[in-house]
Amino acid sequence: PVTWLVDVRDMPAVLQNADAAITAPGGTCAELAAMGIPILLITIADNHVRTGEEFGAQHLAVSLGWFSKLSIADLATALRNFLVDAELRSEIARNGQAKVDGMGACRVVEAMLTIAGDRSFTQ
Repeated sequence: PVTWLVDVRDMPAVLQNADAAITAPGGTCAELAAMGIPILLITIADNHVRTGEEFGAQHLAVSLGWFSKLSIADLATALRNFLVDAELRSEIARNGQAKVDGMGACRVVEAMLTIAGDRSFTQ
């Protein structure tokens, strides 16, 4: 079964039960990686190109590139291959959790406070 979601308000609640996700390579990629959810990426905007390329290169996702360059047959084949390859999806999930721990924002705040000379921030 496939569920198409738009304007999700509580993404972690939705993702906790997902076996895989097909998405554009935006900010959701980090959430999916941290939760260990295998990702298939299809680029739909210029500001997502680099994320798609990097997630693909680092084996954090399967990145298909620009949607406009994919034929329907190529897309169908890529989707089928992704969904039937349990080993690939497991590898992507493991790699994602190993690279993305969900604590990046805390590290950014800590660095900012360090630069400002205030070490009072705690997690």
